[in-house]
Formats: sequence, C-alpha cells, structure tokens
Amino acid sequence: MRSELNYPQLGTDIIQQMIGNGVRDLMKKSFANVNINPTDDELNQAIKLHSDYYNEHQVVYTTAYPGVKETLEFLQQHNIRTAVVTNKRGETAQKILEILQLAEHLDCIIGDRAGLKLKPAPDGLLAAAQELGAEP
Repeated sequence: MRSELNYPQLGTDIIQQMIGNGVRDLMKKSFANVNINPTDDELNQAIKLHSDYYNEHQVVYTTAYPGVKETLEFLQQHNIRTAVVTNKRGETAQKILEILQLAEHLDCIIGDRAGLKLKPAPDGLLAAAQELGAEP
C-alpha cells in the first residue's frame, strides 16, 4: 500500500506493533512512524488500497491458535454459547472464520460496523451479550 503511494515500506516487526485498533488507526500509525502527515484523501486512499489487498489475502498470515476449534466444538456440544468480537469489518471476520472452519461453532460474530466503537471500547462486547441474550 505504501509503495503505491510512493512512501517507504515498513518492516513486518514494526507493522505488527501497530495492529489492534482497526484499519484507520493502523494507517495513521504507519504514516506517523515515518513522520508523514497524510491528507484525508491520502489516508482514505491508503485504507482502500489496504482493504482491497486484505480482502484478497485474508488468511495468508491468519491462523487459529492450537486447540481453538476443539474448544469451540466442546463448548457447542455442551450448549455454551460463544462469540467473537473483533475490530475487523464484520464481513471480513465472518469470511475469515468460515475459511478457518470456526464460524460454524460460533453463535455470534461482531465486527466493525456503524454505531459501534472499536475495542478497547466495550460496544462490541455489549452488542455480543445482547445478541446472545446474556447479561453484560
């Protein structure tokens, strides 16, 4: 994405430290890391480039931790409801969890969507609790 905007590349180790608060925050941090203050148009272009690439390569580096599928199967067999709350877009999270064969074991998947603040705000967790009919 950065090379398409004629900015220098960042190493994987640096990028990994920036992940966790959604794609907009990731893009802002990636520019700030090299003292670039992008215009709103550049930021939006970067987000689109990132999203287009990510949509085609969602599970290249994404894997489930060992034992996750078995744990979800166990919980499902014992009628314990489960949810995933992520800062990824909801459709993206759904697709990744389907590819990893985890979605079928989940009762609720909450991703970035209108009206919900991203983690660490509690909005996603509260939405999941409501969808599951659980008390927060």
